[in-house]
Amino acid sequence: MRRPPRPGRHLGSSPPPGRLATFVLVLYAASVTAALTALVPDAPASVPARLAARVVRDVTAFGATGDGATDDTAAIQRAVDSLEPGDTLAFPAGTYLHADLITVERAGVRLEGLPGATLEATAPDRVAIVLRGDGVALSGFTLTAPNATRRLGALEHHRIVLDRGSGQVVEGNHVEGGPAAGIFAFGASDFAISGNTVENTMADGIHLTFGARDGTVTDNAVRHSGDDCIAVVSYVGDGAIVSGISEIGNSCVDSYNARGFSVVGGQDIEIRGGRVDLTRAAGIYLASEGSFDTYAAHRVQVVDNHITRANTDRSIDHAAIFSYARPGTARAAGRDVSLQNEDVLLSGNVIDGTVASWANILFNNPHHRRVVIEHQRITGDPGKAAVGMGGTPTAEYRTRSNTLNGAAVPEEGGLAPAAPPAPPAPPTTAPTPTTAPEGETAGPAGTRYTALAPARLLDTRVSGHELGPAQPRPVAIRGRGGVPAEATSVVLNATVVEPTMATFVAIYPSDVDFPGVSNVNARAGDTVPNLVAVPLGNDGEVMVLNGAGHTDLVLDVVGYFSPQSGGGFHPSSPTRVLDTRALDTPLAPGEERSVNLAGVDGIKPAHLRAASLNVTVTGSTTGGYLTVFPEGTERPEASNLNFAARQTVPNAVVSGVDAEGDLVVYNPLGHSHVIIDITGWYDDGTLVDGLRFHPLRPTRILDTRGGPPVHEGGQRAWSRAEHEAVAPEARALALNVTVTDSTGAGFVTIFPGGPRPWASTQNTSPGVTRASHVLVALSPAGALVAYNSTASTHLVYDVAGWFG
Repeated sequence: MRRPPRPGRHLGSSPPPGRLATFVLVLYAASVTAALTALVPDAPASVPARLAARVVRDVTAFGATGDGATDDTAAIQRAVDSLEPGDTLAFPAGTYLHADLITVERAGVRLEGLPGATLEATAPDRVAIVLRGDGVALSGFTLTAPNATRRLGALEHHRIVLDRGSGQVVEGNHVEGGPAAGIFAFGASDFAISGNTVENTMADGIHLTFGARDGTVTDNAVRHSGDDCIAVVSYVGDGAIVSGISEIGNSCVDSYNARGFSVVGGQDIEIRGGRVDLTRAAGIYLASEGSFDTYAAHRVQVVDNHITRANTDRSIDHAAIFSYARPGTARAAGRDVSLQNEDVLLSGNVIDGTVASWANILFNNPHHRRVVIEHQRITGDPGKAAVGMGGTPTAEYRTRSNTLNGAAVPEEGGLAPAAPPAPPAPPTTAPTPTTAPEGETAGPAGTRYTALAPARLLDTRVSGHELGPAQPRPVAIRGRGGVPAEATSVVLNATVVEPTMATFVAIYPSDVDFPGVSNVNARAGDTVPNLVAVPLGNDGEVMVLNGAGHTDLVLDVVGYFSPQSGGGFHPSSPTRVLDTRALDTPLAPGEERSVNLAGVDGIKPAHLRAASLNVTVTGSTTGGYLTVFPEGTERPEASNLNFAARQTVPNAVVSGVDAEGDLVVYNPLGHSHVIIDITGWYDDGTLVDGLRFHPLRPTRILDTRGGPPVHEGGQRAWSRAEHEAVAPEARALALNVTVTDSTGAGFVTIFPGGPRPWASTQNTSPGVTRASHVLVALSPAGALVAYNSTASTHLVYDVAGWFG
């Protein structure tokens, strides 16, 4: 399976100073663990062999001088050719001149510039560092090159070239000057271009073409580029379309001759969280160009970008975001592909001070299909239109929730909200329904919960069948992992693993259409878990649906609801039962730490069988995962939270306990602080006051994006009277709470009202959308409250059922 690799890290050790003979340094696995993506364990992922022990060689041992006067081309190439897979070639401080190409053919090697290392090309027609081997990495260099009398465009003219390899990484470099592009991905796949600075190139700062696919371009800064800052370009003559690209957190300043970020032919492209300032033409440009015979822009998301001072040349009518397409089709991969721009989403962008054009966002002709423009915040010339659709058929676009200088912009267009294809119809002869119609319960008595030892029901990494976009897939549940035939709902831990672009995953009963909700939200390359309570279809299955791009998915069942057996639920206001920060006692590598719940107010220890928890990890020294399980049982090969180094990640967990009310938290890697809040508990089925679960087809009951967000220190109340799906007798809800469009780092707490508990439900970060499952008690009046600690955020509630 193709998957963009995580950017690596610079070497933790430097060669001793001076001219040294070849030295060998073994880096143990622990020193590189933080560079690895945290994976769902099955069994827990081991450190890749090529990184566990790495041989580091000094380029000066092969005759390179780095004196800024001697041509080091031959010595560098000799050193590169000597490397074996897994080796690193280190360049101590100095200026290494090369008058010809440097080509890296060997797979799995790394060229590392130590502080002060510069590669200076001296001939403008032979400047390239060419990466051809799979898994090659280039990092830490300053790379300079002379400009030519005119812009050049062959492979040897670009400063760094990813030439049709897989898994290549270019990170933390500073590219200065050059006759063509700074970084050029030519047919590469599974690549990462991260944390680079590119300045003063004669062509694009970063250019992706010739069917480059499944790559990440993140946190790069491009300044003073001679053409676009970051360009995705697919030529019909090449017969290959650039696809599966995530551009996240990049910046573009002073594209004095062209545009900021462009997609001139490409599909499944995400441009998110970027900043564009001062462009001659469009800040963001989507096109199918006849003059260069390119493909069109298909399935493109432009989200949460900030665009200022775009389109400074008044002779070019480009606006801040500009889309241009043409009619007809072209052949690609043996099929006809439309040359119209299709399935374009613009969401949450901030546009300020557009100079030229009559509109801030301009779709310039009729050749566009399925365009959504929403939540744009535009400031500037009040006489300039917010959006111009240029003859695009009304049925093919929709604008909503946009503002111009703080005033709402009238909604336009007749495009219906998109829905993925419906799942297959249930059999003509169906068994007696066990799930209820929307808004009704599965039966007057409701259902009770039984905890299970976590069991893996799906892992697409093992099967090799990752989820594609908008393609519902059934997953059999009943009869697997301890789920009996009488189960009507299940609780799953769902983990999205390294999607190729920002996406959501929805999980819903197999016998209903997609309900328009989400359970897990993830950015490109991330691994994100969430707990899901979902009714089963008549056939004992659920549907899983991925919104965009491609992703792996892991499902572990942790319990089920049944009308015939199990325990009742006792909700509570969130109560903190563990915070390792208090005494600075983080979990050590490999530690299993016991947590006792029997003493929590309201719990009846003799009847306690399972607990509903919100578990948060923070301050981790490495990437890893946590597993929560009952004391005295075998640790399952499953995870509840996955995280990268220094991330703060929460997730809902439902875990069984032993007879004394103990559970265990296991941390395999690094040191991690852990916070646990309990939100309720399940009894042994003998208590008459235990609440029963009434499943609902997933239903959206709150979305603040249609109005003001929840501001810093503010609260948003919700009452069961606001939506008919929640019955009047409901005393607690099973919710999926999503925070989105957050403007700062903080947390959100969901609670029944009254004094706010010292606990958190979800953490917020600027521009990051996160979802979390919550079991929350309602107040006696049927209300709940959301508190937001910092800046502002929008909230989305999807209800999966109620307790009463």
